[in-house]
Amino acid sequence: MEFRVLGPVQAVADGRLVPLKERKQRLVLALLLLDVNQLVPIDRLVDLLWMPDPPSSARRIVQAHLSRLRTTLEPLGREAHLARHGTCYMMVCDPRSIDVHLFRALRDEARRAGDDHARAAILQRALALWRGPALADAATERLRRELCCGLNEARLATFEDRLDVELRLGNHTAVLDELTDLHAKHPARTRTAAQLMVALHRSGRSADALRVYLRTREWLRTELGVDPTAVLDQLYTAILRDDPALDAPQPPALPTGSVPAAHEQPADAGAGTGTGTTAGVGVGIDVRQELELIAAQRGVDVPALTQRIIEDWVAAQRRQESAPDRLDEMKRHLDAACRIAATLARGAGEPDVSSGAEWSNPAYAPSNI
Repeated sequence: MEFRVLGPVQAVADGRLVPLKERKQRLVLALLLLDVNQLVPIDRLVDLLWMPDPPSSARRIVQAHLSRLRTTLEPLGREAHLARHGTCYMMVCDPRSIDVHLFRALRDEARRAGDDHARAAILQRALALWRGPALADAATERLRRELCCGLNEARLATFEDRLDVELRLGNHTAVLDELTDLHAKHPARTRTAAQLMVALHRSGRSADALRVYLRTREWLRTELGVDPTAVLDQLYTAILRDDPALDAPQPPALPTGSVPAAHEQPADAGAGTGTGTTAGVGVGIDVRQELELIAAQRGVDVPALTQRIIEDWVAAQRRQESAPDRLDEMKRHLDAACRIAATLARGAGEPDVSSGAEWSNPAYAPSNI
């Protein structure tokens, strides 16, 4: 016997759906299944079915639904049956035969898994139990909000847990579309925003990763009146600095002399190595584009941010002294950055950073670069 409440409410016996034609009958069953093996007072069932004003005949109607449920389940065996104790009722069965309790058990099992590959498979199995909103065809929207708020949060947290595992496994490209959709649906979830930023950065799309931060910050400030979390701020800075700690994990080393075939090499091999769009310098994006994004958002200390970018580029410049063409390109970018920062600073009534007055270390002043 199998029961499902993570979506339309269903009972399954021997692979066939058990007829549950009335909405309130399905809801009564779902309420008992959510509290499986626990006594549920009939008054609670009445309150939940007709909140906030039950009719005078409510108890009789609930008792009729319970009687029909018992009649439906009895021929299917004793592995799941309805018990009564005074004015309380209880569904007696194995909790793992109910998808919602199996979902919770799998989440606990994933935490105990020995490695990330096993953990990802268990979490995916848990998420596959969901066929839509919980109690989809049985409860009203208002009742779903009351009964399923914590359950919906657990589902989203499980999505994020699995995506964390996939990122640890280096599967950032495979989950990028899923992360993009999840972030669009839940813009307030900064953990999802951070995961999307990491996946974009590792896919060679650092500029898009920074835009995710800026859009998230704007949404949080506009809709909730709060700033991003410290973790999100630190991630933003790490992407600007092209922190190696954000790189995807490397695959196991091949035996000496073995070379992977072309089709076995990762699609983003070479990202951050000075080839393609990353250019191997700082975060590898156009300074002008980034500063214009920041200026559009308002409230960011552009001169201070430009200083951090320039410091990173100076360090990269020193590391690449053997590449004169790259030095010239970096200098052009730096000149553009300083001109934009100076214009923005003058517009905001701040010091003109192109003069070097804003830099605490004179070695980083534009005239010395």
